[in-house]
Amino acid sequence: MNPLDAAEFNIHNNDTVELFNEFGSINLKVTISTSVQKQVLWSPRECRDTNGKPQNSIIPDTIQKLGNGSIYNTTIVRVKTASKK
Repeated sequence: MNPLDAAEFNIHNNDTVELFNEFGSINLKVTISTSVQKQVLWSPRECRDTNGKPQNSIIPDTIQKLGNGSIYNTTIVRVKTASKK
């Protein structure tokens, strides 16, 4: 997560956050880095959340036009600290 986004959401390095959208939610530990663009989140492929749930559970089943793969790069999520409901 970009440091500017982290500051906006009061999120700190190694905090657990909930990423959620209309498909579900996952909880992940945050690493804050200037290598990530503002308003962009990055995670390794094959990522599982803190409970073992795959990140694919919040990705739509739409196929991208180029390469016929999943649309990881255009999945929209909201973010909040996992302890706040």
